[in-house]
Amino acid sequence: MNINTLVNELPDYVTGDLPIVLYKNALRRDAEGKESYYGKVLTRKSLSQTDIANDLVVTGNNRSLAAAEIVTIWNTINSAIIDRVANGCTVDTGLGTFYAKVVGSFDSANEQFSRDKHSIDMGFRASKRVLTLFNSLKVLISLGHTATPEITTVTDLESGRTDTLTVGGFLNIDGSNLSVAGEDEAVGLYFKNTLDSTKDVKLSVKKLGVNTPSKLACVVPPLESGTYQIKIVTQYSKSKTLRKSPIESTLSAPLTVA
Repeated sequence: MNINTLVNELPDYVTGDLPIVLYKNALRRDAEGKESYYGKVLTRKSLSQTDIANDLVVTGNNRSLAAAEIVTIWNTINSAIIDRVANGCTVDTGLGTFYAKVVGSFDSANEQFSRDKHSIDMGFRASKRVLTLFNSLKVLISLGHTATPEITTVTDLESGRTDTLTVGGFLNIDGSNLSVAGEDEAVGLYFKNTLDSTKDVKLSVKKLGVNTPSKLACVVPPLESGTYQIKIVTQYSKSKTLRKSPIESTLSAPLTVA
């Protein structure tokens, strides 16, 4: 498994083990009343197409292509996949299958599709080969006392939905250890486009209406149509001293901008 670029930037992660953080589950106890825990993968770093292209260059698996050439080819393939999926096809990439899916329920067999209630999203189902690989990974478990941001719910107040973003509307983000703080350039609240990183938008601390450990609130910035993930990068710590290096958390569930 290639972690060359991660090792260069994050020397603590030299084992290649998948880091999992355990948190107390306040809502679940066993028959004897003992506390239970749930695990969450700790995001080491969010990587772009360019980062992956540089991985290929470092390892010599790039067939003499420059990183910029790899990204160009990658974007061309992405466009072809989107075109096919948007026309009702499923596309198996080897990693898994992309497909279009409908979000939202219909009250009757005669109800028509409505942008107010329904949306179209792109789904992904990992292949058996990938699932087999991931189920064989070594795991490094630690307890969730490191103030890792944890996003539990994102609510679009305009629509009242948790899978939608309304540009210009208000957004509530609930969880724990969410405070966005620190002087590092990377610190902020991000809206990450799932298919095109050039459409990502970052909000600085001063653009957050609410910025507490349990809640963030902001106005949804101008975003192009597509699906996005919410990412928090912060140096917040439960102690009075900020973390030396930023830590981040990304909500895996996509949100759609019509």
